[in-house]
Amino acid sequence: MHEIANRRVIRSRRVIGEAVREFHNRKWTPSVAPEALDQLCAGVIVTDSSARVIEMNQAAGSIVRLEDGLNIRNGRLRARRAFETAKIAKLIAGATANAKSGTAAGSMLVGRCDGLPPYVLTVAPLRTDMATDDRGSH
Repeated sequence: MHEIANRRVIRSRRVIGEAVREFHNRKWTPSVAPEALDQLCAGVIVTDSSARVIEMNQAAGSIVRLEDGLNIRNGRLRARRAFETAKIAKLIAGATANAKSGTAAGSMLVGRCDGLPPYVLTVAPLRTDMATDDRGSH
């Protein structure tokens, strides 16, 4: 059992490391210094319109490493259950569409393992005047 837990941690760290490398390769200029985000108790994950993780604070990293509700697969934010992943994608698409207006796309509950209380996931647009993403279109 301990060996399985260790493999999960190693795999999670590798996935997070890949997301961080991808973030740096994209030349994303964050709106808030990562050190400031790390002062928050809440997990903050910045994604692009297709749920690709661009940046996250330490609290978010701790949450996704647990793999008990939210995780990162192939660089994209996912939930443990497929229908929740689909809802996350819909909320992110709504936030992307509403980025200019600054209105929140919405919130949802993300189920966790072992009967733990669900995560409350709030998706909100990042105003385009607060950050620069010079990746160009893909």
